[in-house]
Amino acid sequence: MKSTFLSLITIVSLTLHAQYNFKAGYGFDNLHIGMSKSGIIETLGEPEEEVTMTNERAMWEDGGYNTAKEMPFVLNFDYLLIFPSNNFYVWKVFMKDEKAIYITVSAYMESEVPKENIVLDGKIKLGDGFSEMLNYLGKPTLRKERESSTIYYFLEKGISVNVDDGLIANFWIYTPMSAKQAKKIKKKIG
Repeated sequence: MKSTFLSLITIVSLTLHAQYNFKAGYGFDNLHIGMSKSGIIETLGEPEEEVTMTNERAMWEDGGYNTAKEMPFVLNFDYLLIFPSNNFYVWKVFMKDEKAIYITVSAYMESEVPKENIVLDGKIKLGDGFSEMLNYLGKPTLRKERESSTIYYFLEKGISVNVDDGLIANFWIYTPMSAKQAKKIKKKIG
């Protein structure tokens, strides 16, 4: 009985202290840009929903967004997978030609792992402040104000960051862009 209790405490402790590190422009070691649908499902489990680009576009536009200026639509995905709560805080994975092209990591997900354990390059994490983000990532390619948040695009690094009420709420991961590609995308979404 005592050893079972100690084993349970060890498992809970490891879960609470596990760190899920990811890289800008890539993702996590076992969940990343370019990964196949089957590999993603192997890591995250079955998605709650699979949504076509047409249906996702309609939902965003019903919410008042101009999808011609939103990154996932500019990247031109085929469909996306929406996942239930998971330890990576991955909410949506946008797919093109059966490969992940855009990953949404969201502090609004629920997990047994504290959101502070989701860390970009071992430096900044979900819930960190605006200044920590700028200190690490530097000057963004583009900044877009929304009603209650600001999105900072670091296109050449392959990451965008949503800051809500001064705290990092979302990371969006995609393939890093050349300076020429970044200029073109900035013009489209800016």
